Amino acid sequence: MRLDVLLARGAARLARAGSPSARLDAEVLLCHVLGVDRTWLYTWGDREAPSLARARFEALLAARAAGRP
Repeated sequence: MRLDVLLARGAARLARAGSPSARLDAEVLLCHVLGVDRTWLYTWGDREAPSLARARFEALLAARAAGRP
């Protein structure tokens, strides 16, 4: 899955969970997992997400959606 698609899906998941800053939260979490900054994420968003990074991102999304800061 491409990084930009993964980011959009993550933001949508957090929005459904009621996060007022869903897009920003998803960006921060994905950047953390990848070890990059937001500029890199938007520049290279058409790259495929590594499977390990995707799994870590999904785990962090679940925690954030459950209310973990």
